[in-house]
Amino acid sequence: MWGSVRRYGTFANDAAKVRAFTAKARVWAASLTAYDGHMHPQDQAENTTVALRALSDNQDIETLRTPEKFLLWHKGLYKLVRRSADDAVLRHTGRFKLFHEEIQPLAFLLERKHTQWRDSRFRNLIEISNPKFKRPDVEVESTSLPFEWLEITCTTFDNDENFRMKHPIGSGCRSTTRDVLHDEHGRPISISNEPADCDVKNEVSKINSRIQKKCRKDYPESTALLVYFDDFRYGCDPELYTVADDACHSIKHIWSTHFECLFLIGNSGKRLIELGTQKL
Repeated sequence: MWGSVRRYGTFANDAAKVRAFTAKARVWAASLTAYDGHMHPQDQAENTTVALRALSDNQDIETLRTPEKFLLWHKGLYKLVRRSADDAVLRHTGRFKLFHEEIQPLAFLLERKHTQWRDSRFRNLIEISNPKFKRPDVEVESTSLPFEWLEITCTTFDNDENFRMKHPIGSGCRSTTRDVLHDEHGRPISISNEPADCDVKNEVSKINSRIQKKCRKDYPESTALLVYFDDFRYGCDPELYTVADDACHSIKHIWSTHFECLFLIGNSGKRLIELGTQKL
């Protein structure tokens, strides 16, 4: 078994530092997927149109690529998307959901594994209406990897994040550092005046929930699972990786009956956790 991460000292216990880092990090991250404030609105709209046109090319998206070629292709898409300013971009709807929650996680994984997997090829798959079975998000063509498919799940954009995007606070600003409050049915209703809770257990709980939800579905044999989670919010705190690694080991008896192996990568792209097979 592998994928364990060493325990280091961390500044996570200093709540003030965590809140300060989180505020800066979330504003920076939001700027990458929102828009360039110095750009003319007409230019932003044109960039959105160009990005959407690129993401609507099914043949291009479903082209098998080596890790190196995939990363170059993703880099071009990323430049288009980050300079767009459409609600669909901010709220991850339509083809922008495909980019943020399927193409980008795969790119982050390949960024970490491109050397080891250089002879394999990958492609995102467009969802088919009413398929006979749930087709995974990625097809893998390889003679060395123990999986032919890759399913992707994300914790980075959920109903709370969608609520934040739809409900600006103050002078039209969108909060990325405050908790979303819910009614008795769990539906988001407002945004707290306090910074969001930075307890890493919250994120690990989301990871655990996403994995178990995927295990309730049927996938082809030789499918691996990639969990794309939010480590940026926690300042890439080493404790988060340790707790997440331990939690995934504890439910291995559940996910290992459905998936060949499990990958976890944060939206910072700085750390990859791999479980379930010998290091690839």
